Amino acid sequence: MKNDRKPAPTNALNDEDVKGVCLPEEAIGRLAGCRDLYVDTVVSFFGEVGKIVEQIGGAITEGNTTVMRRTAHGLKGFAGMCGAISVAEAAAALENCADPSTTEEQTALLARLQGEIATAATKLRSFTDGTPS
Repeated sequence: MKNDRKPAPTNALNDEDVKGVCLPEEAIGRLAGCRDLYVDTVVSFFGEVGKIVEQIGGAITEGNTTVMRRTAHGLKGFAGMCGAISVAEAAAALENCADPSTTEEQTALLARLQGEIATAATKLRSFTDGTPS
């Protein structure tokens, strides 16, 4: 049986580079060591995350805390699969937003989430395309 698993690239990010993001090697390990699956997951994440954030923002605007929490919960898991720990933590903060929270509080948490996504995008994309950030 041929082993198609690829080792992590030698230019993997170091601890300083991944502030707020777990080491991609750890996320690859959670995906049975399959780097290709990891890359596909990260690409899919960044292809979908904009729509997910829009859904959360729309739910906040509509005052629909249930949809906001459910969508944030899904984003938390998706981010965790990619190793985007700070994104998962920001999504968890929205998911666990106290009842009753204000729109201002929810909007502030959404802004935090968007900032964490931007940071993760820079770090994880540089890893998946094999170029240093």
